[in-house]
Amino acid sequence: MIREIVLSLFGAVFHVSPAGDDAWTGLLAAPNAGRSDGPFATLERARDAARALPPGEPRVVRLRGGTYRLRETLRLGPDDSGLVLEAYPGETPVVSGAVPVTGFREVSIRGRRFFEAPAPDAPWDRRQLFAAGRRRGIVRHPKSGFLRFESLPDASPETPWHEGQTRARFSEGDLAAFQNFADVEIVALHFWVESRLPLAAIDEKDRIASFSKRSVFRLTDDHSSRPARYYVAGALEHLSEPGEWCADSKAGRVVVAPLPGETAGSFSAEAPALERLVAVAGEGETGRVAEEIVFRGITFAHAAHAPFRGGPGTWPRPDVAGPPQAAVTLPAAIEWTFARGGSIEDCTVEGVGGYAISLGEGCVSNAIRGCALRDLGGGGVKIGTTAIPASEASRAGGNSVTDCVVAEGGLVAHSAVGIWIGQSGGNRIAHNEVRDVRYTGISVGWTWGYGASAAKGNTIESNVVSGIGGGWLSDMGAIYTLGPSEGTVIRGNVFRDVESAGYGGWGIYFDEGTTGVVAEGNLVHRTKSSGFHQHYGRDNVVRNNVFAFGRESQVARSRAEEHLSFTFEGNVVLWRAGDLLSGNFSGNEGVRFDRNVYFRTDGQAPSFAGATLEEWRARGHDRASLVADPLCADPEGGDFTLRDDSPARPLGILPIDVSRAGPRKKKERAGE
Repeated sequence: MIREIVLSLFGAVFHVSPAGDDAWTGLLAAPNAGRSDGPFATLERARDAARALPPGEPRVVRLRGGTYRLRETLRLGPDDSGLVLEAYPGETPVVSGAVPVTGFREVSIRGRRFFEAPAPDAPWDRRQLFAAGRRRGIVRHPKSGFLRFESLPDASPETPWHEGQTRARFSEGDLAAFQNFADVEIVALHFWVESRLPLAAIDEKDRIASFSKRSVFRLTDDHSSRPARYYVAGALEHLSEPGEWCADSKAGRVVVAPLPGETAGSFSAEAPALERLVAVAGEGETGRVAEEIVFRGITFAHAAHAPFRGGPGTWPRPDVAGPPQAAVTLPAAIEWTFARGGSIEDCTVEGVGGYAISLGEGCVSNAIRGCALRDLGGGGVKIGTTAIPASEASRAGGNSVTDCVVAEGGLVAHSAVGIWIGQSGGNRIAHNEVRDVRYTGISVGWTWGYGASAAKGNTIESNVVSGIGGGWLSDMGAIYTLGPSEGTVIRGNVFRDVESAGYGGWGIYFDEGTTGVVAEGNLVHRTKSSGFHQHYGRDNVVRNNVFAFGRESQVARSRAEEHLSFTFEGNVVLWRAGDLLSGNFSGNEGVRFDRNVYFRTDGQAPSFAGATLEEWRARGHDRASLVADPLCADPEGGDFTLRDDSPARPLGILPIDVSRAGPRKKKERAGE
């Protein structure tokens, strides 16, 4: 009775520990001397105990260090409002969706030394395996670089680019009737997506590979007719390099090529089995939301990728080998819907197959702050939905992602995005670092063209986005926007090192219908294509930025329109090779250039879309602009600070200070 009175007056702190017992009260952080009471053993039991408290009472669940294996997704809802799920001070709890793989023994295959163990009995992800705290790479061929289809028997130059195929001809010796045929995938890289193509048949005589799913788009590199690049994933015959592994479903085993020093007797692995580790879901149909739920200091690890083969899967069309852009239909390890005012703070999400975190339908005023999202099969964060919700209550908006690191993304779904905002407005993405993802860094908007859009008033500021693309896919940007986005501001960011496979390695990329966006005070440098590119759009402003060292060009536009597409003013543009302008600048319609400083570091006079500066000015552009050295402090070393005597200053071009871009120390972000 006394316990119930105390709990009703002051709430409770419940504890969970790998050394706990669900029959105990959970009120002690460790078992007592007589082992008659102590912490709970499972998160589900702690959730239920906290849920039983009177509404409105403080409720906290603290996790002791250790690993908590989930057999099913941990689900929280409106009845858990106000719950704080946090790490015990000074300890690191790991919430895992993996099943252990044990019983390894040493075997010889083709005269080589390998480890093998029985495959897990439960369904598991045959694209991912972890051991000794690190991701083991599924075996691929070739080990580096890519193969290329020789031809497409069911496609011609007239085949629409968005029409996929189920067959391709391969070059002699590239494919064979693999021993573990059911586990092998062809991963084709084309346009801005990957198609993960399960093999249905191999005709070695005619060199035809048949797939059980249709490719996402035509199996060409891009809009050209050149057949796509690809690699082979998961074939036992290719297993050779230390650290590689593959599944052999026919034999019911997992086979690993050990690293130096590893022994079979002490080797064990983790196989992800759950796609979603935690789901916070309010009740959209009743209006009851999950409010003020907090996750703090917890590591979430080992979530599975989408189903390997067949079945309804997670794609909208299970007969197609992937989603059409940004791997946006992948699940997230942590998914929130109809949640308000909650936060995910100082957490780590790692070793997952899809996205790390999703704030989906009906998520309003939630915060993700100070988190490390790394080693990602997909991307980092998704906010909003792909379609505009019919009701206001279903819309997501006003969320924030701050001071986070999103790193090593797209390891399975190569087209995933670091941070994605769909049909959602009023969000703030600030002081994050996004690096080493194989497609776009930050993506905002999900309307192609000038149709209805809910992605308005988003703020993207003081982020560092680098190492984008890595030469895997095409048509990407460090930041990418779509559709009417009035009120959206992109400012104070560093966007650098964007490398596409073919076309479209851009820094700031305004794609179809981008409208009403202001990009100011950004530093954009070392891009394969141009620092700024607009496909088409309306009334965008690009001002007071530095664009430097685009290899192909510095500023690009694809489509001329009768309305004002963008204003480009007060920018510093310097480069050593390539064009200043590329694409469609045949006339002066639809663009406005002025008060810029242009400088080509090799001393050549710049060409303005084939015109001299005088001819360009006669067309109404850059009448107050200069062709002169802007006198940056150390442009080759990446310091673009304007010297006091810079000719840019009299033009009203303000010095750009990006010293505070990227994650801040915890004390610097206190109070946000």
